[in-house]
Amino acid sequence: MYPIGKRMFEGCTALESIKIPSTVHDIREKAFYNCQSLKSVELPDRVMFRERAFYNVLLDEITFGSEVSIDGLGLKSSAFVGMSIRIS
Repeated sequence: MYPIGKRMFEGCTALESIKIPSTVHDIREKAFYNCQSLKSVELPDRVMFRERAFYNVLLDEITFGSEVSIDGLGLKSSAFVGMSIRIS
């Protein structure tokens, strides 16, 4: 199991979509901070989000895995701060 490191893709303008593989178990702080071109994210079944993992990202689509949970169980409430998302 591998993490996506803290601020790993910060400010990346080339990243438009990403499918995070099941080998990733942890998306660390601000991993996708200010990735303005990122529009689509597909997440694995089990993943933990650290604070502000997708801070200031304008996603059109996000696909959650089957076992995503809130706060202490995996999904920090601040993981998506500053993010605009359309849910359908």
